[in-house]
Amino acid sequence: ALLAPYCSSAGSISESGGEYIATPGRFTGGAFPDESPAGILRLTKGIYCVDSGISVNAGWEITTDLNNNGLFDPATEGVFFYVRNGDVTINGGATIKLYAMTSVAVGFPSSLLRYLMFVPASNDANIELAGTGDSTFTGMILAPTSNIDIKGDSTGLDLRTQIIALN
Repeated sequence: ALLAPYCSSAGSISESGGEYIATPGRFTGGAFPDESPAGILRLTKGIYCVDSGISVNAGWEITTDLNNNGLFDPATEGVFFYVRNGDVTINGGATIKLYAMTSVAVGFPSSLLRYLMFVPASNDANIELAGTGDSTFTGMILAPTSNIDIKGDSTGLDLRTQIIALN
């Protein structure tokens, strides 16, 4: 069984130079990212515990490519989402480039490496993964009691993942 991570400190999202930068931790309140207007959101490496689900609409670009070099840099990039409550909705028109962590970071158990998202059995969420043809999801998604609907636009959706879910 996968153990839920412990998120003791608050995560944050700040604006910098017309882009948003997120730091790992616990996100309470509205569904992640809960920011307006939509824009580019760069996720720093770590564990993101979200208490109210994830909701990404058209116009967002969310990426783990922190240094914007177009490559995955394992030493400094990668995320793990723990969705305690709420649904996960990533709508078409959003560009998502997410990579799971493949190297250990401080406070990150090695048992969670290569997991992108964990939705525990206590959260029977509806999960919709969509996005543009430029979207990439890399890492395992474990959501044992959730329903998952995968969609892409006319150019497809790049899934480099194993998905374990109810339906």
